[in-house]
Amino acid sequence: MTPEELAPALMRIGLFGFGGGLATIPLYLNEVQAHHWMSRSEFLDLVALSQITPGPVAVTMAIHLGRLSMGWLGALLAPFILITPSLLAILILSVLLTRWRESPWKKALFGGIQTAGLALICFAGWVILADTFRHSTNLGNKAGGVILLIVCLLIRVYRPQVPPILLLVLSAVLGFFLF
Repeated sequence: MTPEELAPALMRIGLFGFGGGLATIPLYLNEVQAHHWMSRSEFLDLVALSQITPGPVAVTMAIHLGRLSMGWLGALLAPFILITPSLLAILILSVLLTRWRESPWKKALFGGIQTAGLALICFAGWVILADTFRHSTNLGNKAGGVILLIVCLLIRVYRPQVPPILLLVLSAVLGFFLF
């Protein structure tokens, strides 16, 4: 991967990554596949690595891709390239949105952004889930994973006061012993 390919890709991801770090995973996947930077398996390893290292997933992935492209200089520059378009968009939007406080256009814009963010997060979850199941040969692991996912979702819906970190730790412990 060359810096000439990576910089515009990171700018696109930074500009259209509504919904936070997980929402950028499909955008990263699209760029990785379009430029043939790595295999899908390597990409999923990158996602896993980015989720376990400190910091936002999108920024961590940018750091790793920057390092692969240009070494440590790329690792330092990539996060700035990633956040620059969204930073500029936020500055411009903040000026415009203060003028349009009660505008129906503002409400429609944020409704669209929320929907886009939710769709990107759901797609990221689907990509990870599908690849995990595709590479797992044990039917029990697949069924157990689906059951664990459903239980966590039901707990979040019916007991929202349960801290998400508790569900994460519980899932990790159960996954370790069951799979």
